[in-house]
Amino acid sequence: ADGGARFRDWLWRVARTMDSSVEFPAAVETGTLRAIAARMRAYLPHIQTVLSTQKGAVLLLSRSAFDPRQFSKPADRAEIVRRLTANASQFKILYLLVFVACLVHTILSSPWLLVGLLVVLAAWAYAFALRGSDAPLDACGIQLRRREKLVVLVPFTVLVVTVTGMVNSLLYVLCCTSLVSVPHASFHESQPIDALDPLLEGFQAMPGGEAV
Repeated sequence: ADGGARFRDWLWRVARTMDSSVEFPAAVETGTLRAIAARMRAYLPHIQTVLSTQKGAVLLLSRSAFDPRQFSKPADRAEIVRRLTANASQFKILYLLVFVACLVHTILSSPWLLVGLLVVLAAWAYAFALRGSDAPLDACGIQLRRREKLVVLVPFTVLVVTVTGMVNSLLYVLCCTSLVSVPHASFHESQPIDALDPLLEGFQAMPGGEAV
């Protein structure tokens, strides 16, 4: 409850800097936050199921991805292209995890990126989550409805992304991910996905195992 109150107060101060006429009725605030919390709790079982399934898939794919016996020098350029295509499809979950890890590290290591991301998230959350997607928003004497809020928020987001250097950071993260994924996909021998079926069957036979 204290954390929710502090969060509401912070959003109120941010909104007041943009529009002095903004008012936050406590009852409406509390009800909106409770509705958001209830919606998030409703999604938790589904999220837990997805994470459990993906965890099993990651463990199974890792056994093949990091097996030293499955690495070899490609014979020619055509073999490199074939391996890149096949391994990108087969190990996309692992490559995505590498991308997410680099992205999180980059954001946390730069105060500008962290502040910019929080400002953008706060602006969109205030305009569509806390205030409601169809609820009008008064800004500088102008009433903004859903379409007008999008017209304002999209350029604002582009401005914040540009000023804080998010574009350059995203390119840096893509380069770091490529430095890991491209060599791995080039030297890892591509195998049909059916080759993982025995591992998947063994995982499903384990107690508590789920289908992937």
